[in-house]
Amino acid sequence: MKHENEETNAHASVGLLDLGSNSIRLLVFRVNPNKSYTVLTRHKQMIRLGEGAFSSRRLSEDAMERAFDAVRNMAEICRGYNVLDIVAYATAAVRDAKNGADFVSRAASKCGIRFVVISGMEEARLIHIGVSSGISFPYEKCVFVDIGGGSTELMVGDKSRKCLYMDSLKLGSVRVANAFPEASGVCSVSPSLYEKIRNHVRNSSFRSTSSVRALQPDAIVGSSGTIQNLAEIASRMSKNSQTDDELPESLEIGALDDLAKKLCSLTLTERKKIPGITPSRADIIVAGAAILHTIMDEIRMPSIKISTRGLLDGMLQDYLERGRLGYLDNSMTTREQSVLQLARSCNFNEPHSRHAALLACEIFDTSREIGLHGYGPRERELLGYAALLHDIGLFLSFDEHHTHSRYMIINSELLGFDQREIALMANAAYFHRKWTEKKNRSDEMFNQLSRDDRHTTLVLGLFLRMGEGLDRSQQQTVKSARIEGTKRGVILRLSLSRPSPMELYSIEKAASQFKKTFGREYSVVI
Repeated sequence: MKHENEETNAHASVGLLDLGSNSIRLLVFRVNPNKSYTVLTRHKQMIRLGEGAFSSRRLSEDAMERAFDAVRNMAEICRGYNVLDIVAYATAAVRDAKNGADFVSRAASKCGIRFVVISGMEEARLIHIGVSSGISFPYEKCVFVDIGGGSTELMVGDKSRKCLYMDSLKLGSVRVANAFPEASGVCSVSPSLYEKIRNHVRNSSFRSTSSVRALQPDAIVGSSGTIQNLAEIASRMSKNSQTDDELPESLEIGALDDLAKKLCSLTLTERKKIPGITPSRADIIVAGAAILHTIMDEIRMPSIKISTRGLLDGMLQDYLERGRLGYLDNSMTTREQSVLQLARSCNFNEPHSRHAALLACEIFDTSREIGLHGYGPRERELLGYAALLHDIGLFLSFDEHHTHSRYMIINSELLGFDQREIALMANAAYFHRKWTEKKNRSDEMFNQLSRDDRHTTLVLGLFLRMGEGLDRSQQQTVKSARIEGTKRGVILRLSLSRPSPMELYSIEKAASQFKKTFGREYSVVI
């Protein structure tokens, strides 16, 4: 297997390994010839490499053997996917251990994979990249907190994804549990002991939390298995919890306070049985709760949003943005990258889709100029993305491809968008084809939208239908399309490079939908 610094072939499979203090994670992906990427598999295995290591400053033989077994398993999976390049990073447990270099050497000889031990600050940088690239809600400054087994990373980023502050604290859930063994033993945890753990966290993080607080962030996002599991348990405890399967979007400080008291009141055996808990975390969950509880208090955040992303996602984003396999230009926004990633993975006709987007947005702009609608830049942006994605359903079949497109947009992980925006794009893509009022009334997914969003969908879908129809032959013969108002009514002024009968037929068919939407009929002028 090749080391990360060796050259790789385009569209080769790449393996990314994150060796943490608590678990090891693998992600295998392939960069395709069209510059999209495809995630082939993800795997995770609990190994507790950091068990006992933070007090002794040495990795134990038992822990290292567990890690070697897991790494061999991951290497075998990589071979199954013909991986030609592996990037393997080790974090707190290895970097803090006196025999960390020996572990890296033995892993290379025993497993064929050489780990690079990264600093806490590099770990923080990668986590920020991975988590911030998946955020859809608006913020000016956001705190990112990731509680690992051996360290906790704290970052503050602005809305442009620039990192304003980062730190790596020696406060992982395994490390803190090792420092207070009575809190991870078979007995319950007394309130005084829990407060003692919190004081330790408070003292160890004081400089960092003060710096974060001074930046006056307006949001906080938590990643890592520990935070996810705390949110899951709190959700199960809540009487308002309706589902057992979905990860909660947020965790309130009051709910975390109640959860901490509940966890402390239970023995280890009882904690393993509490609904929502990952049993293998039962001995370190109190320590994890104390870390999160204290940091939220110190930063004065009443609620934390939960992310499923983390270091491994940052490694993937970092690998792609370096352009080593000719991936998307890193000057693009997260939203642009995400849309093109999905479109290219479906082998879309890029010249046609881009031209349809260009024409649809031109019709949007000129319709606004004459007062047909009052939508602005946000809706225009969504229209452009919907146009890029409108034909991805052809990847499955031509028949009902607009239905397939909508399904794929809704069920793909489009980064940087919220659920409402995804629904608007998906339904606009759906309504670019076979539009009828009867179809609207009977469409379940459309009718789940609010009244305003249904209207927005129909307007965006109309402009997309017009833009797509004006490139029906997929030859880009229509160079521009403008809506203009005259004394006699509305005209659609087209500029053609050559006769375009298919395009003219399509745009005439859309006239009735235009009249139903805006109450005005257009005539075509070439």
